[in-house]
Amino acid sequence: MRDIDTNHGSHHVIHAGNHRMDGTDQQGGTERGACVGSLHDDTGLREDGERREGENGPEDHPRHEDRGERGTARALRDMPIRIPGLMTLGILGIGISAYGFLAGDDHVILVGLCIVLGLDVKLMDQLIDDPAMKRYRRLAFPLAVPIPLLMGYLATIHDPVFGMVMGTALGLLISGKLDHPAFIMAAVGFVVAMAVFVLAFDIGIAATSYTLIPVAALAGAGDEIGHERTWGGARSRRIRWIFDHRPLLKVVAVISVLIGFADPIHLAGFLCWDLSYDAVAFLWGWDKKAK
Repeated sequence: MRDIDTNHGSHHVIHAGNHRMDGTDQQGGTERGACVGSLHDDTGLREDGERREGENGPEDHPRHEDRGERGTARALRDMPIRIPGLMTLGILGIGISAYGFLAGDDHVILVGLCIVLGLDVKLMDQLIDDPAMKRYRRLAFPLAVPIPLLMGYLATIHDPVFGMVMGTALGLLISGKLDHPAFIMAAVGFVVAMAVFVLAFDIGIAATSYTLIPVAALAGAGDEIGHERTWGGARSRRIRWIFDHRPLLKVVAVISVLIGFADPIHLAGFLCWDLSYDAVAFLWGWDKKAK
């Protein structure tokens, strides 16, 4: 009886063991099948990718080029508009000046250099006054170097330039706008340059040009004070807009032509300087609105 029970128990044990083994084998087979299928799918994807790359060939890969083109387009889109605008203005002024020197025409030289000077002066002003340009503020010093040289040269070939520049510099001093070493360097440099030109080269300045100095000084100081003042109200906004364009010096320039102290070409040069100056301010303001 014991043998029969033992055998019967053993039969159940063996049967259970076989059942476990079958279950394990089936599960393992399922897992192995899944792994093989996955590997097959991955291989198929890799082969498909290789086939696609092979079909396109090494010359038919626009991905990197498209990425580079998109990066360039993004850089151009994000570039401040003042950068190409300032470059265009500078090229225009230098090109006109170069043509004037080649042609030997002092009037063309006056127009070209006035454009360059308006760009240079206002760019220096923006670097000093704009808080966002603090890290580039030192560039104001190299920008101040050509100002007295170019103005001094123009003053030697066009008498009214001397009176207008000297008067404007005094007006800036009176109104407290010479508030940075770069401005002071440019103003002092102009006085030194004129002293050298007059004394060393015996260049005479017309008496009418000296008459312009106090008038231009008062007009320049009035423009700066009116520009810096905070105006309020609808009517005062118009006044602020007028002083934003510094009208008093323009009036002096027009009257100087009318009474014979200056020629129309001098008025044209002054307006070119003023338009170039305002163009820099406009481009700077455009970038701020775009942000």
